[in-house]
Amino acid sequence: MNLHVISTGSKANLYALHAGNETLLLDAGVSGRRLINSVEDWNKVCGCLVTHEHQDHARGIPDLLRMGVPVYASQGTIDALSADADLTRLNRCEARSTFSVGQFTVLPFDCKHDAPEPLGFVVRYEPTGETLLYATDTYYLPHRFPWMNYWIVECNYIEDIMNQRIKDDPASAFIRKRLMTSHMSLRRLLDALKANDLSKTRKIVLVHLSDGNSDERQMIASVRAQTGIETVSAINGSVIELEMATF
Repeated sequence: MNLHVISTGSKANLYALHAGNETLLLDAGVSGRRLINSVEDWNKVCGCLVTHEHQDHARGIPDLLRMGVPVYASQGTIDALSADADLTRLNRCEARSTFSVGQFTVLPFDCKHDAPEPLGFVVRYEPTGETLLYATDTYYLPHRFPWMNYWIVECNYIEDIMNQRIKDDPASAFIRKRLMTSHMSLRRLLDALKANDLSKTRKIVLVHLSDGNSDERQMIASVRAQTGIETVSAINGSVIELEMATF
């Protein structure tokens, strides 16, 4: 299993999870030709999980639907996007109710973001039993997630960097308020990881780093130091190996 980082960050988010002969897309923040060229074999794409309606995560939904890719989102996300008639074909999913997409079993869970009904997803690939968590655009995780093999999780900003930026440019103070009620800081991520059983975790992937309020090296080093687990950050165009293992 591997994760193709098609796009990550403040402008667009789209990841392709490849396992066996299937590909599951995580979010759809890329559209048009860039979206079409981002996947080698669209016949292998079994679906797309969308966390919420903001365009950096949902821009490509109309294109996916036109290609016949099943797209799954919460009712709140669907309602927020309902101005586009083509989106009536979206598949509704809800927190704590499992469903299948190809050979993947998906368990949505509620997140905390400035959107009507944002979701994160626990995804299990049934042929190997490997399980991962995908959580982005949430300022904390309200649940515990034991026995995850892989974490694909937001680490958007570092509070000290953000506060220094405000000192240098007081006009940017409004950014601080929004980030603290919509995105995951390094400190909150460390708290979340500390609260969870990571004994089965093989790799942690940090996604959606802020352009101006993050420090990739510091974030990776801090997570590694606390957890002792291999930690990497998502970089546009990279392919991150998620080692196959049966648990």
